[in-house]
Amino acid sequence: MENPFGESALCVEGIPDGDWQSLRDQLAAEGWTLQRGGGLDHSWARLSKDTLEIHMEYDIWREGWVGFPSRREADILAALPDWFVRTHGSLWGPA
Repeated sequence: MENPFGESALCVEGIPDGDWQSLRDQLAAEGWTLQRGGGLDHSWARLSKDTLEIHMEYDIWREGWVGFPSRREADILAALPDWFVRTHGSLWGPA
């Protein structure tokens, strides 16, 4: 997926649909503001809380993508659910 931040960013790709949806829904339930859209083959989500922002995309060919600005790495990783960091945390790379 393309880096939407206009600055250095970190991302993880290849997230299975169930994990992608669970992350999106859990963050929204924890008070993150959720904007989302898409259709049958492609979905997107933008989550924000205070000064933090996460972008997510999913398509049926490449699975899920989650990204955020590199400068916020410590704050974002601390805010992500433990299960997601344990499962996908070693896969972060440049967007």
